[in-house]
Amino acid sequence: MSKNRIGLLVIATNKYTRFIQPLIESADNYFLKDQDVTYFIFTDKELNIKSHRNIEYIKVEHEPWPWMTLGRYNIFFDNKKYLENMNYLYYCDADMLFFSDVGEEIICD
Repeated sequence: MSKNRIGLLVIATNKYTRFIQPLIESADNYFLKDQDVTYFIFTDKELNIKSHRNIEYIKVEHEPWPWMTLGRYNIFFDNKKYLENMNYLYYCDADMLFFSDVGEEIICD
């Protein structure tokens, strides 16, 4: 299978920014290891996340719960110019971790 351009979208504002480094480390180890993955981090803070993959930081304003969850598709749509060159987009919560391989079975070619 050829490499796809994969976007992993994460919203991390306010106190949720503390979860980003562990999430990215787990994704580096387990998420589509043989694909061209870019992390799109929608955040209200300046972050310096370490990864061997490309990271795009997209500035968003924090809104109180539950707007950040309920409005996530509006956030993605409003920033579609950053996402339009991806073959696939996946979303995950900022406070999750990958513990096992997520492979090409999630790609429908």
